[in-house]
Amino acid sequence: NLATNGGGIYATNGSHVVIEDGAKIAGNVALGGFRNPSERVKSSGGGIYMAPYSDKNNRNTLDVTGGSITGNIAYPQINTTTPASLGGGGIFSGGDLTVSGNASIDNNFSFEGGGGILLWYKTKNNSLGHDVSADPVSPTFFMDGGTVKNNASWCSEGGGIRCEGLGTIESGLIQNNYTLTNYDFGGGGIYVETSDNRDDHGILTILNAE
Repeated sequence: NLATNGGGIYATNGSHVVIEDGAKIAGNVALGGFRNPSERVKSSGGGIYMAPYSDKNNRNTLDVTGGSITGNIAYPQINTTTPASLGGGGIFSGGDLTVSGNASIDNNFSFEGGGGILLWYKTKNNSLGHDVSADPVSPTFFMDGGTVKNNASWCSEGGGIRCEGLGTIESGLIQNNYTLTNYDFGGGGIYVETSDNRDDHGILTILNAE
């Protein structure tokens, strides 16, 4: 499957998506480019795209309790002179994401940040067609079990996970992820970032992960 955002699944407007044992989101592509000569369209969420929310009471939620999200790609249009991509090879989440149980997020690739998972926070998101509140609630990430492994980011941070929200990892395996960037900071397994001088995002607490 192929789309600009969410090669496999695109969810918005207060959606609640559950991926359970036996499910497989595989081989999907989010491919960016240009809507017109002056407007870039950024590609995000090769496997799953959870749109940022404009209303704190209308949050999108993704629960990955089992199954696999594997072999998905988020990539810009290769024939453009200014590649357009945000990232999230496996999952792009602007909402609330839980990974638990037997979930596997593996072998995904992103040209930009978050080869496996990108938890994305911005106050304005016009490039994706969403007008996010000037004072939004941070997206969240909670991991209690599952694996994030063998994912890659080509030229930005967070081969496995890039967290710009509020995250907690209580258990799980994060293994053999990598980033090949020569331009940004790194974070083969996990990269955490904050912005806008705010203290309600860019925080990740790790308890019992391997």
